[in-house]
Amino acid sequence: MGKYIKKPLLARQCKYCNENFETKQDRKQFCSNLCYTNYNYNKNRDQQTRQCKYCSKDFVAHRVDKIFCSRDCQWSYRYKTKRQKLVKIECKECGEKFVRKCSGHKYCSVKCRNKSKTCQGYVHTVRREDGTYVSKHRYIIEQSIDRRLKTEETVHHKDLDKENNDVENLHLFKNRTDHGLCHGSLNKLVKILLSKNVIEFDKNEGIYKFLE
Repeated sequence: MGKYIKKPLLARQCKYCNENFETKQDRKQFCSNLCYTNYNYNKNRDQQTRQCKYCSKDFVAHRVDKIFCSRDCQWSYRYKTKRQKLVKIECKECGEKFVRKCSGHKYCSVKCRNKSKTCQGYVHTVRREDGTYVSKHRYIIEQSIDRRLKTEETVHHKDLDKENNDVENLHLFKNRTDHGLCHGSLNKLVKILLSKNVIEFDKNEGIYKFLE
């Protein structure tokens, strides 16, 4: 067997970044795979010199819709223009003015939001001893059983009035499944009332009504 002949290193200049490098391959023209990819990506593109919309620096754009020199300038411009559009509104609970960061904000803080009615109709007006806020109907049950409710436990309003937080009107379920079965029983009662012609479905308004 013949001896292995070690090839000498050849000096080359990268075709993309013009950096000097050494290689054993005769046909290698790029110092790295990144330069090879960038060269093939940019060789068939029209390079235009433009001015960055944010920092006003000149840069080479390879795309028609490219108006920023970097991603940092792009996000900085978006943040700046978005901040300019922010307006001050009055808090729905305390009345103080605050800067609204999105269209859905109505309260200046979580504290004010918890004090007001939520979209589900529950009233958040109670603060525990540890400083956390809780729905009033859950707090009343906690005081009646002398312990803090678990996350999976659910409180049900017997008369379906979410503002009636009398302890006799509240019932504690162990989990949401049992609470769902309770509400599901209403559908069975509706079916019976429909069969007995006590109520009917109004097609115009899309609701159930008592028969006159």
